[in-house]
Amino acid sequence: MFFFDLSEPLIGTFLVSTFLKKPFPETIFGTYVENYQSNLNEVAHGGFLMAYDNNNIFAKILREEIPCKKIYEDDFVLSFYDINPQKKIHALVIPKGKFIDLDDFAINASNDEIVGLIKGINIVAKKLNISVDTGKGYRALANISEYGGQEVPHLHFHLFGGEKVGKMVQ
Repeated sequence: MFFFDLSEPLIGTFLVSTFLKKPFPETIFGTYVENYQSNLNEVAHGGFLMAYDNNNIFAKILREEIPCKKIYEDDFVLSFYDINPQKKIHALVIPKGKFIDLDDFAINASNDEIVGLIKGINIVAKKLNISVDTGKGYRALANISEYGGQEVPHLHFHLFGGEKVGKMVQ
């Protein structure tokens, strides 16, 4: 799977066309991409441009249309308890920006947003007494796209702790 910053016209000589003025070759990407303009709300996924869904549950939580049991909030992140906990402690940390997944975030987030998310995860782990400083450790997990098991199309990290988490993948 290829991920590109589609706002950059030149993405490499391996493409039949080095400029995003013609459709991507079907032989490389498996489909044509009709729209070449990227912005903070679109990301390439397997040759498709996927738009951010403003009606996903996390977007509604950020707009306070749906309540949550808040743990922490700052300019960059919101953290709250998962409504269907899988471990003794199960929290979510989401960026406030409109990012579909970690690939979208890596391409489109500002440096401040990237630092804010990483620091936010650490602050939440400390608040929950699961960080190495205050507890016995935790797992931070981000599911990405279909094969990664992502269910909500807004980047989010699950924090699991308060007990042994178990094997990484079963």
